[in-house]
Amino acid sequence: MPLAAAARAQERRNGATPAANSSFYWQFAQTTRTFTDGALMTRWGSYRNASGETATLAWNDASQIYAEAAMVPAEDSAEAHVAATFNFMKNFSASGNAITGYCPSAAIDGGKLDRSIQHVDDNAFAAIAYLEAAEAVTSRDSAALAAAADLLAFWLLHSDLSDPIFGGGFWRTTARPFKPTHANGLALQLFLRLYLGSGKREHLDKAHMTYDWLRGTLLDRDGLYAWKISSSGLDRTKFAYDQAIMIEAELLMHRATQHLTHATHLKRAQSLAMALKATLWDPIFGGFLLNSNEPMRSPMFCGWVSQSLIRLYETDRNAAWLDHAQANIDVLNLFLRNPADGGYYSMCKVDGSERSPLRQCADQSWMQRTQALLSRHRGTVEGK
Repeated sequence: MPLAAAARAQERRNGATPAANSSFYWQFAQTTRTFTDGALMTRWGSYRNASGETATLAWNDASQIYAEAAMVPAEDSAEAHVAATFNFMKNFSASGNAITGYCPSAAIDGGKLDRSIQHVDDNAFAAIAYLEAAEAVTSRDSAALAAAADLLAFWLLHSDLSDPIFGGGFWRTTARPFKPTHANGLALQLFLRLYLGSGKREHLDKAHMTYDWLRGTLLDRDGLYAWKISSSGLDRTKFAYDQAIMIEAELLMHRATQHLTHATHLKRAQSLAMALKATLWDPIFGGFLLNSNEPMRSPMFCGWVSQSLIRLYETDRNAAWLDHAQANIDVLNLFLRNPADGGYYSMCKVDGSERSPLRQCADQSWMQRTQALLSRHRGTVEGK
């Protein structure tokens, strides 16, 4: 079986489509989507960073493509939403072509592009969202999405943002402030996804280089990944979403190399999940904390962990991961969801106090996506 077809088959094995169940998590995903459509979506296919703002961010728009991909095929308009936002995304490139990479922000109509900087994480994540959407949609946009992801990877591969300073790894941005786990982990995921789809050796080679650098430079003594390395040294702050990104990266390494490595990468994903649970799980209310320094919760940055644990469960079928993923979403719903409209606030303290009034697009996107994914397994009478 070709690698791309094998990847699609694996996705189908991961769980039933949301349409096959009546999960209340699916209902929550839908109400959040309705909030986003009403408060943040524009007629140009972009999404406002927050209600009333006139700027849109590449990260936010890619996050909403990622969220819509999780709704296909059960939500009739999801493919159209993907197509409209994907068409808008060309405005983030100074050349109008993904091969030169995306800039971080623009006006909601595509004007006023910020050309001063480019981000590795924005570009890698956009490409990952495109590949996810390409697997989900049935229209001819599928090939265009996959091609754009390949062009963004080309930009990463041929930029000078990966260099020998600190032994390798990608800088976060063209300003070169530091080399963080999340940007390198997302680039790693992208190269592995492309390798699984095409079998191109250059993608696997770059994945190995990035992976080895991450483990050798940023994997700390406690079994978790440190935030970043810079001229000031190693910052050992542990972010929940850094670990989530690396759990998924290990699972992709498992898929790409298990014929040689057997269960090595699966075991590393499991070990990382256990270390994350031991360090950043709140013992009082449950759920994961933003990082090791701040007792905060975030729909996107904490919710990301639920996605990684759902993916881990879909690989090893250990229901404990699904339990943790569900409990994490439940506490985010308790403290950060507005039940009146299904939208989410961007931050609060661990006990739900000092909740920010800001409601950002990416937070909505991640709660839409993670709950759509969870609805394939939980939230029904049978799935609990």
